[in-house]
Amino acid sequence: MKLITRFITATAVAAMCAACDNTSREIVPDYIAVQTDKEDGWGFMSPDGDVILADEFKNEPSAVVNGLFSVQEGDFYTLYALSDNKRPEPLCEDLVASGFLAGGDLIPVVPQRERITIVDRTGEPRFTLEPYKGKEIVRSHNAFYEGMLIVGDVEGKYGFVNTSGDYVVTPRYDGASYFSEGYALVSQERDGNDRYMFIDHNGDQVLTLKKGYIPQSYLVKYGRIVVQDEDERVIFVTVPGGEEQKCPSKVKHILAYDDRYYTYSTEEYECGLMTMDDNTQIMRPRYTYLNFCGDDRFVAGTDKGSAIYSAEGEEIHDLGDYKWVSYQGPFGFFAYDDGYVVFDDDGKERRGAEFADFNSAFYVGDEMIASDYFDVQAVVNTVVDMISADGLARYHLDNPISEYVSGDPEDYTGTNKFAIEELAAEGYKYEISVVGFGTETLAGWRFNNSLPGDYTGSYRWSSDARLNEFNVEIDTEYNRWGTEGNEALVAGLKAKGFTEVASTGKGAERFMCLLRKGALYAYVYGDADSTGCNVNFAKATPDEESSIVQKINGVNTGE
Repeated sequence: MKLITRFITATAVAAMCAACDNTSREIVPDYIAVQTDKEDGWGFMSPDGDVILADEFKNEPSAVVNGLFSVQEGDFYTLYALSDNKRPEPLCEDLVASGFLAGGDLIPVVPQRERITIVDRTGEPRFTLEPYKGKEIVRSHNAFYEGMLIVGDVEGKYGFVNTSGDYVVTPRYDGASYFSEGYALVSQERDGNDRYMFIDHNGDQVLTLKKGYIPQSYLVKYGRIVVQDEDERVIFVTVPGGEEQKCPSKVKHILAYDDRYYTYSTEEYECGLMTMDDNTQIMRPRYTYLNFCGDDRFVAGTDKGSAIYSAEGEEIHDLGDYKWVSYQGPFGFFAYDDGYVVFDDDGKERRGAEFADFNSAFYVGDEMIASDYFDVQAVVNTVVDMISADGLARYHLDNPISEYVSGDPEDYTGTNKFAIEELAAEGYKYEISVVGFGTETLAGWRFNNSLPGDYTGSYRWSSDARLNEFNVEIDTEYNRWGTEGNEALVAGLKAKGFTEVASTGKGAERFMCLLRKGALYAYVYGDADSTGCNVNFAKATPDEESSIVQKINGVNTGE
């Protein structure tokens, strides 16, 4: 297991541990989402077992955390506040993504076509994650922790902003976890390997893990983090001190821990319980799951059933033949058997507390939220800036292709095109490629013919092949390019001095536009619902121009 570069991920493992160890969760939901019947909608359950807003939502909402929750409605998300009279009040609607209120007063959200925006608990915008030193901020974590938010730039580097939007840590790390107990784990790639470090709230590095140590969990809990060494031995490391405690060799994964105990699994995925200070075995590894469930208590199960155990490993409450039980803190124990039955803290089944499904997660959607902003003009400028008086950049129409193509002629035999890598470009959510075309095949087999019957020869360049056309292909991840990008590209070409000759009308399924500047024409075409388009540049001839105009007129007339 390794810290994911290009995308933070501490919370994936943290969420797993949190589900097992609610004693370590600083965030306790006000309500969790429940579905009373598979055919019904979703509502919420309080810690007392009361259900509110039953069947209110078609889609599964997040848990209510600090009075707020989110749910997908149609293609987008809505961030709601739960009012004092237990009614949902929309704060931000039609969102591409929504975070949650882990603490403090701020939440990251993504309005349509906009950058990541930070709003307060009333839904009012506070600030936007603007480009940092010219680099677009394209993603962030979905919550502030300890007043810090992970942000990532277009180059896959991560840093942290505070609640004022100031960069406490500039984007420079290849991976990052959120802050816990005053520290965050970050990584940097060095010589093909990731090195892991801890930073404090000032961004100062306070501990570097030993070379070869791979984090098994990414959040500091009870002053420790879990790593594996090169021999896959599991080790607890204190932060920031760096003191180590090795676990017995049979321990392969730490499931959850506090300052006195830890649950683990073996290579065969059998779960057990040990003391933190001296690795004393309390519950031997024979359980299919084993989780913390409050102070000095544990819930565990086998294929025969589940029970609640004391810190001495003695059974306290039998939960029956349920093979899997999830402890949800003050909400009780959720036992699964073709639906969920809820037990209270004393292991007694709650009357009427039966659900088809439940969700105690703090958010819906993704853990990392992505900006929906797309810089259409940046793509347009990249293409328009290539254009020269008689071609693209240093590539001039009518010149011999031998001036531009090098390498083995055999690779270009039988083709009249070649990729112009020099003009290729890429940016956030887009790539641009350029292909040049010759008047004839670029190379072929040439016989020596020095003597009758001499069939020797070699692959050689064609001296007559001349550059006569370019194709610029624009490929984006922007689903509105067909309606916005094509028009912006035509506008950019007109600003460059091109004049429109003909174009398809508004609302046409196929976008086509022919423009000319002197002897050079530009032909833009692509489907109106596509995420990209093509532009052909060539020296215009009357026949070619007439042919394109006929195609455009055919689209306009429906012929």
